[in-house]
Amino acid sequence: MNTLKDSDLLSFALKNGMLDLNTIQVLYTEKILMEKHNEKIWQGSNGRWYTYVPSATNKAKRRLIAKSSKEKLLEAVLEFYNPKDTVESVFYEWLDKKLERGEIYKQTYDRYENDYKKYLKNIGSLTFNSISQLWLEDYIKDKIKDEKLTSKQWSKVRTLIYGIFKLARKKKLIDFSITDFMEEIDIGKKSFAPKVRKDEEQVFTDEEALKIISWIDNNEENINRLGIKFAFLTGLRAGELAALKSSDIDGNMIHLSRTEIRYKNEEGHWTIDYRESTKGKVGYRDVVLIDEAKSLIDRIIELSNGTELIFNGYTGLNFTQNLERICKRVGIKPRSMHKIRKTYCTSLINAEVPENVIKAQVGHVDIKTTKTYYYFNNLSTADRQKTLQNASLITQ
Repeated sequence: MNTLKDSDLLSFALKNGMLDLNTIQVLYTEKILMEKHNEKIWQGSNGRWYTYVPSATNKAKRRLIAKSSKEKLLEAVLEFYNPKDTVESVFYEWLDKKLERGEIYKQTYDRYENDYKKYLKNIGSLTFNSISQLWLEDYIKDKIKDEKLTSKQWSKVRTLIYGIFKLARKKKLIDFSITDFMEEIDIGKKSFAPKVRKDEEQVFTDEEALKIISWIDNNEENINRLGIKFAFLTGLRAGELAALKSSDIDGNMIHLSRTEIRYKNEEGHWTIDYRESTKGKVGYRDVVLIDEAKSLIDRIIELSNGTELIFNGYTGLNFTQNLERICKRVGIKPRSMHKIRKTYCTSLINAEVPENVIKAQVGHVDIKTTKTYYYFNNLSTADRQKTLQNASLITQ
């Protein structure tokens, strides 16, 4: 009996339906991975497949990847060990380097990654030799139009494109400057979808704020609820409340230099940590307490029983969830803790507090930020009518 060649056996198996090309590809991929990839490959309870690959910039660290099927996961891992310079691979190389160098926090890393998946994932498999300046301009303009991007959404996309294509230029994958390209591309303001922000969804009216505070005052004393009331008196962010320590209180002043951050760890689970700077360019600020706020924080510290964190056990998300529950109980539309901060800013501007004091209290470098993004009409319809009546040149 003659020994059959491997090619004859393969041909026979394929012809008789014993194997298909997809199976062969999977077997081949697994063989390659067995030689290079030492990490566990597993299927999660959600049906997705997971494994780790080394960081693009630090082989001592790992990055979790997940796919909907084992075949797709194996393809992704094989691509890692046999890389092609795609938009996605350069994006992660750029992002990993920024994290390794301490240019961004893990929380920002997660946000950039989510923005990439939301806005640019559809071109992730493209190689740079297939991207021309004309193609990129058409892609950007079509994306803005077809997906009805607001100017704020476009700024997120632009940040990613800058990072990806700057690195691509350094790697000699493209021969044009993304900075020059962005300066020359013509995108008018009318290209962006208008962002509709209704005042009643951005702030609490005085009547609504009093309903919330009254409910807190007349129900069981709870440190989380008192934290919500404290936010109305100070404009603190939810993350700043969660990170507040009794040592930060100095008489009628709070020295804010810390905030809660939330990010996904290597296992893909949400993790809470604390960063030694507040959100924004300033990084710290001193918040002056009015008498009512000082009495309230003293009571909160008393209830905290000496824990390092005043609101120990409560996260920024817990504050928002509790606030939304209270809103429902008092019969008003649920809103987040950030809306309290906008209400506080609006109240300061309406009270004609000096602009430099407002900036110092809320931690804004430019008062334009406060007036553009934190100043809304918080008068009820009745109060608005009364104000206009008083201002009218024609009186009855």
